[in-house]
Amino acid sequence: MCTIDKMLIKGIRSFNPDNQHVIEFYKPLTLIVGQNGAGKTTIIECLKQACTGDLPPNTRSGQSFIHDPKIAGENEVKAQIKLRFKTATGQPVVIIRAFQLTQKKTSLQFKALDQTLQTINRDTNRKEALSYRCADMDRIVPSLMGVSKAILENVIFVHQEESNWPLAEGQTLKKKFDDIFAATKYTKALEQLRKLRTEKMAEVKEFKLRLEHLRTHKDNAARLRRDVEEGEAQERKLLDNIRALDEQINQLQQVLDGINTQLTRIADCSEEQRIIETRLEVTARTNAETRARLAAAYGEDDLGASVEELEGFAHQLEPTIRDSSNKLRTREMDLQGARMNVEAEREQYERAMQKLSRLTAGAEAHMRNVADRDRFIRELAMRNGLMQLPANGPLTPGNASGMKRAMQDFESKLTQELQQLKAANASKDDEMGRQVDGVTTQLAGAREGVRAKQDFIRTSESTISRLQAEISSGGQRAVSRAMLEEVKERERQAEAQVSARQTALEKAGLDKELQRLSNELSQLQGKTSALRQERERLAVEADKGTRLRMRRQDVIAKEAELDELIQSHRSRLESFLKSRGRGLPQPQELKAAAEVALQQLKQDLDSKAAALRAAQSKHSGTEALLKSARSQLQAASDECRGLQQKIQQGLAHLYKQKLEDSAFVDRMAKEERQHKDTSTKAARVTALSVNIVHFKKTAVEHHKCQICNRPLNQQELQNFLQYQEDQFKELPAMTAQFDRELAEVGARLQALHELQPTSVRCQALSQKDIPQLRQRLQELQTTAEHDAGALETASADSAEAQHTYQEAQKLHAEVVWRIDRLAAELADAQGDVAQLSAQARSSGSPRTVGDVDADMEALENQRTGLEREKDTAMRKLERLRNEVNSATHEWHQVREEAMRKVAAAERRAQLDAQVKDLETQCAAAVCQIEELRRQMQPLEAERAQRVKERGEQRASARARETEAEGRLREANAAASELRAKLRPVEEYTSSDKEEQLRRAGTGMDASKQRLEANDERVKAITKEIERLQADVKNHDDLKRQLEECMAYQKNVILEKELQARHAKVTADIGSLGDHEKIQEEYGQLEIKRKKLCRDQDMARGSLGTVREGMKRAKENLSAKEYRDIDNKHRKQLIELKTTEMAASDLDKYHKALEKALLAFHTSKMADINKIVKELWQKTYRNQDIDYIQIVADADHGAARSYNYRVVMVAGGAELDMRGRCSAGQKVLACLVIRLALAETFCLNCGILALDEPTTNLDEANSASLADALRQIMAQRAAQANFQLVIITHDERFAHMIGTREHTEFMWRITKDQDQHSHIAQEPLLE
Repeated sequence: MCTIDKMLIKGIRSFNPDNQHVIEFYKPLTLIVGQNGAGKTTIIECLKQACTGDLPPNTRSGQSFIHDPKIAGENEVKAQIKLRFKTATGQPVVIIRAFQLTQKKTSLQFKALDQTLQTINRDTNRKEALSYRCADMDRIVPSLMGVSKAILENVIFVHQEESNWPLAEGQTLKKKFDDIFAATKYTKALEQLRKLRTEKMAEVKEFKLRLEHLRTHKDNAARLRRDVEEGEAQERKLLDNIRALDEQINQLQQVLDGINTQLTRIADCSEEQRIIETRLEVTARTNAETRARLAAAYGEDDLGASVEELEGFAHQLEPTIRDSSNKLRTREMDLQGARMNVEAEREQYERAMQKLSRLTAGAEAHMRNVADRDRFIRELAMRNGLMQLPANGPLTPGNASGMKRAMQDFESKLTQELQQLKAANASKDDEMGRQVDGVTTQLAGAREGVRAKQDFIRTSESTISRLQAEISSGGQRAVSRAMLEEVKERERQAEAQVSARQTALEKAGLDKELQRLSNELSQLQGKTSALRQERERLAVEADKGTRLRMRRQDVIAKEAELDELIQSHRSRLESFLKSRGRGLPQPQELKAAAEVALQQLKQDLDSKAAALRAAQSKHSGTEALLKSARSQLQAASDECRGLQQKIQQGLAHLYKQKLEDSAFVDRMAKEERQHKDTSTKAARVTALSVNIVHFKKTAVEHHKCQICNRPLNQQELQNFLQYQEDQFKELPAMTAQFDRELAEVGARLQALHELQPTSVRCQALSQKDIPQLRQRLQELQTTAEHDAGALETASADSAEAQHTYQEAQKLHAEVVWRIDRLAAELADAQGDVAQLSAQARSSGSPRTVGDVDADMEALENQRTGLEREKDTAMRKLERLRNEVNSATHEWHQVREEAMRKVAAAERRAQLDAQVKDLETQCAAAVCQIEELRRQMQPLEAERAQRVKERGEQRASARARETEAEGRLREANAAASELRAKLRPVEEYTSSDKEEQLRRAGTGMDASKQRLEANDERVKAITKEIERLQADVKNHDDLKRQLEECMAYQKNVILEKELQARHAKVTADIGSLGDHEKIQEEYGQLEIKRKKLCRDQDMARGSLGTVREGMKRAKENLSAKEYRDIDNKHRKQLIELKTTEMAASDLDKYHKALEKALLAFHTSKMADINKIVKELWQKTYRNQDIDYIQIVADADHGAARSYNYRVVMVAGGAELDMRGRCSAGQKVLACLVIRLALAETFCLNCGILALDEPTTNLDEANSASLADALRQIMAQRAAQANFQLVIITHDERFAHMIGTREHTEFMWRITKDQDQHSHIAQEPLLE
């Protein structure tokens, strides 16, 4: 068994960081005693921390676990726990855990330092470290000690604050017992098995559905294959028919293309002829109209000039026109400048008038202010008599300044008089106030003396009443001497009775009798322990035989299971290992061969997966190009539609009606023609205006008509001039009309020119870009279909390889691994059979388990008799002790009564003396109050008189001060008003406004003269501008005449060119043939071609339908659900059967594990409750509880989970102990349960530490506990490694348990003058 040897504590809690005292732990008992607060509990905390790594409760993350740096006078304290123990095999192990606590500015910082686990190497006999990691140490140490961490925390090393956990709330108790039983991991294992079985059953259901689904797909695949075969035959027949029709259509198309070319040429020539004829007609008509208009306007002489001559004359006229225009612009600018000068001079004249008006108004206001000032000064001087002023006329500035200084002196005089008056009144008031205060102080002193004496009298009377009440009450009645003697006699008799009963108790000798019975019980316990060990040895030998039989059966079962597993999967294994005909390897070699085959399949899968990725990459690239082409086509189509919509919107905006975009060209030509026609008409009107002027001039000068050269008499001349004048008046309206039409047509033509690039782009998109993109899209679609086929093939190959690899993995995991595991288990079982057979032959014993049970029963009967004798002696001893206690209690009561009577007599005398003293003091106080009241009467009369005189003085002073303040306020107001009237006069006088008024008048006259001069200059410039404008107009008319003549000559040249082109086009049309005959032939051939195309389209439609059906059938066949459908159906059937068998096996495993856990838990709980019952009946000395036990109720919410509770049994009734027991019962129950758990679970660890086990226990139960612990040590006497560590402050309990039989020393913990815990070894006294 594991034992602890010694421990060193440095810097933990109150232990000095330099401590060198080591605690040694003895066997079977180690006693540690000390007063409360000495540091005893620190020892068990260090044991628990060293073994489990857990800090004690309420240590603030370790900060309060380490010695405080402030107490040590350091910034940093290093602590260490060093524990040495021996494992169950006797191997020595040392645990070293180091810590550090640092004092920061505002907080403490805890840190774990080196953690070491050392042992002695048995081969080299040297120290070596097992681990330096905290987590590894926390895991390794419990395993080295032979118990779980839960046992160390909850049973062996339990902190005093946590020692009552068996009676904690339900959840805490459940967690503790679950940790002790390690139930969580087994519960999880059961839950996992159940979950796996549920998953397998769900898989079985799913596999059945899949199998049915695959069967349906298998039938559909057969039907689709038949459809593909029939479609291929129809496809071949239709393709032959389409090829024949295609040849006939191509021949006809060649003939039609030739005829179409000829018709196109004829149509082009005819269109060109029509256009030329139209332009020639328009040009000829325009030229004739222009010639007539120009001849009428300017005469035939000007029309005969050539274009070059007209351009030369226009070039000579240009400088003259430019000079006249420049002169006109110059004079216009001069006119504008002159007008601006006139406006500026007018604004300056108006500003001068405004300034003069403003200054004149200011002078008039100044005169009014001076008159008002003089009037006020005269009134002020007359009212206050300050100074002498002139009787008549205005006052001078000196008079005003003198009045201002006089008012200032008058204000100062009144202010000084008021201050002197206030000072005199205040001095007199202070003197009279001091007299009143003196009398008041004397009067207040007398009143305070009266009040103090009255308070003293009331307090004394209250005290006298209270003392008299106390005297008259029953507690302070008179006590006589006889009564005192009687009480003392009773006290002596009670003391004698106590002595007699103590003597009777000592003569009974029950302590020795109990000691003898305890020794005999200890001897019986030792014999029982020896028999129990012998029984365990015999049970182990019997168990070995049982195990031998079970292992032999296990060998046979595993051999059968291995053979059945290999035979059921032989074909799959041979296919997987490719060993058909050669047989399978041995079961031990099967796993290695399977791994080699699995690696080969993995390589094949990787190569096909790489091919699939390449195909996917190529297909993705083609799809990206296809997507890009579609996007481009869509963008081009959207752009074309947008452009068409823009053209339509533009046309609709221009013409206020909805037009197609194809009408743009026609509208463009129409607007150009209209613009040209309107321009021609406008030019005619302009020429007509020039001609009319020329005609009138010629008629007036020569009295003849310019056109016909006919002479005119006076009447005819008047009529001619009137007619020309009427026509000339109509020309402006006609010119304006044509100008408006030209503006409208020009605006529309400009808008159409802006839309022309949009129209060109739209035609390019629709006729070139979009057809090319569609062709590109068709090519990419063909490529994408080819890549999709390649991808489908690669995907099928990869999927097949993946399926083969997965099936191989599944076979390896489900079959090969099971075969390898069964082979290993079979070898282990055969080795166990051989070993157990050898052990069975070597062992042999004449005694059986039944013989040992009979001996144990006899010893148990003997022990029961001794316990009854012990109980009888205990009851007798308890009765005698109760008698002694009763007599002692009566003696104490009598002694206390005597003391109370003596104290009552002394208190009565003291109260009488106090009453007399207080009555004397009250009489003296009454006399003093009368004297003080006689002294107060003259003082009160004197105070009233002085207060009245002071009030009259204050009223008189207040009236005089009010009169002086009124005079001062009137003077201040008059002075302020004088300053207000002097201020505007002084400000006007100090400014130069009079000079400004004179200068403003002079400036206004000068400004008026300049304004008149500028007006004359404006009139002169205006007349000169009118003359220049007439010259410019004449030059513009002559320039217009030249431009019209040049336009006419250019149009004549164009007319001749059009006539030549028309003759050439007419000759070309005659050479191309008869248009109607060619058109008729073309129509007949086109009808024949369309009939062949319809036949071909019908054949192609049928072919498309057939191919679509074949494609759908092939797509369905190539779909995932039909691919390799036969193998899928077969594999799914195999997978279903395999999963059903796995679910059945999981169910068996679950039931077996659940049964084993139930048996283990039931057995352990029975052992625990048996020990708990025995210990409780041995230790508990009252009769209200027969025994206690731990009840494990099944938790129906989880599989094999229990809820625990501690119950007490009394008279057959079972009650929960939590909340119903006393503090002592609670402590005893928790100790008993821990002892029982240690007996049950600590088979490899004989350590048990109890911290303050007698807390809340009375004397009898403490003694019983000590007796029980002695019996446990006696029972474990044969167990060499049993250790019991008792930590207590009750030295009586320590001496009761610590006899020389168990230990010779005990450890005492004290604190020195520095409050450091100190450990010292002391011999154990008898």
